[in-house]
Amino acid sequence: MSPARIFACSLWLAACSSTPPPAQPPAAPPPKPTGPAPCAPGTPRQPPGVREKMSKLGDDVKRCYLLGGRTDEAVTLKTELLVSDDGRVKKVSLTGSPSSRREAADCATKALESARFEAFCGDDVALGWTFSLR
Repeated sequence: MSPARIFACSLWLAACSSTPPPAQPPAAPPPKPTGPAPCAPGTPRQPPGVREKMSKLGDDVKRCYLLGGRTDEAVTLKTELLVSDDGRVKKVSLTGSPSSRREAADCATKALESARFEAFCGDDVALGWTFSLR
C-alpha cells in the first residue's frame, strides 16, 4: 500500500473512531415579560363611565337603607372600591353608616361588590365615592 493511501486510511479511521464533539445544550426560551402588558394607544387606563355607574349604584345603596325603615337621621356613606382591569370590584370599604343600620350597610356592601365596570388597561384603580342618604 502506498504511503499516501495509508495516510488517507489512517485519517479516515481517526475520524470514524474519534468521539463526536459535545452537543450544544438546547437554547433557553426567551424570558417571559414580567408585569402587565403595555396598553395599546387610546385604551382607557381607568374604567370609563364611573360617574354614571356610581349614580346607578347609589339607587341600590339607597334601597338598602330604605328597606330598613326610614329614619330622621341623614347618612353619609364614604365608599372606596378597588376595581381590577377587567371591571370587577375586588374590594369594598364602606364608612359612615350608623351601627344601628348594620343590615343596611351589609346590603350596600354586597350591592357595591357585585358592581361591574367597563374593562380598562392598567393597574387596579381605587375609586372613592360619597353617598348622601336622607
